[in-house]
Amino acid sequence: MAFFKRLALLSCLIGVSCNQSRAATSARGDEAKQPVAASGSSLKTHPLADGVLRVWPIGDSITEGVEGGYRGNLYKLLRARDIDVDYVGTLRDSSTKVSEKEHDGHPGFTISNAQENFDVWTKSVPEPDVVLMMLGTNDFAWWTNVTVAEHHGYFVKFVDHLLERLPHSVVVVATIPPQSPKVIEDVRLDRQKMTDDFNNMVRRWVPAQPSYGKRLFLADAARELRLSDLSDGIHPSKEGHAKLAKVWLKAMDQVLAQKKQP
Repeated sequence: MAFFKRLALLSCLIGVSCNQSRAATSARGDEAKQPVAASGSSLKTHPLADGVLRVWPIGDSITEGVEGGYRGNLYKLLRARDIDVDYVGTLRDSSTKVSEKEHDGHPGFTISNAQENFDVWTKSVPEPDVVLMMLGTNDFAWWTNVTVAEHHGYFVKFVDHLLERLPHSVVVVATIPPQSPKVIEDVRLDRQKMTDDFNNMVRRWVPAQPSYGKRLFLADAARELRLSDLSDGIHPSKEGHAKLAKVWLKAMDQVLAQKKQP
C-alpha cells in the first residue's frame, strides 16, 4: 500500500478527521499549527497499515552517532507511540543500542559526498517511507574553498535529487548543529558564522518549495541545540543526541499528521 494512503489511515487512527482537508502550513517545517502530539504527550498512534514505518537516516558522523546516537533515541520515542520502525541503509552499526541498526551516516561526508554515492545506495536500500537527512557539518568544520551560498547550492541539488529518485518517500531535512568558533582555510571565515548563515538559508529555502508540507519537511536542529550540547564543538554529546531525536520527532509529527488521499 502506498505510503500516503497509509498516512490517511493513520490520520483516522490518531483522531485527525478523515473528512477534513489540510492545506500545507506556511509555518516553518517543525512548527505545524496542529501537530499530532507535542513531544512528551500521552497521545499514542498506531502502526501504519503494513505494520512498519521505514526510515532512512542519511548523513555524516552525527547520523552514525555513538552507540546509535539520535537514532536510538528516536526509535524509542516512536515505539512509545506504538509505531513499528524499520531503519534502512547500507551501513549497520553493531554498537547501536536498539534493534534497528541500519543507516547511512558516513563519517567525514560532505553534502557532495552523499550526492556522489546516493544512486549506488539506492541499489541496495528499499525505498523508505521517510528519509531523515542531516548534512553540511563537514562542509564547514575543517576546510572549504567555496562560499556558504555554494554549499547551500549543493544542499538544494541533493534535496531535489532525493525527491526525484524517491518519488514515494517523504524527505525531512535538518539544519545542522551549531559549531564552535574557528577560522577555516582557505576562505578565512569563522565556521560558526558560516554554519549560522547556512542554516538561515535552509530555513528560508525549505518552506518556499512546492513540496513543502507534503513531501518535504524541516527539522530545525540548530534552533534547539547549543554549544553546550556538543562534546567537541562539532558533534552532539549524549544529551545533545537526545535533544536531536526530539527535533526529528517534532518534524515526524507533521509527516504523520498529513492526510493524503490515495
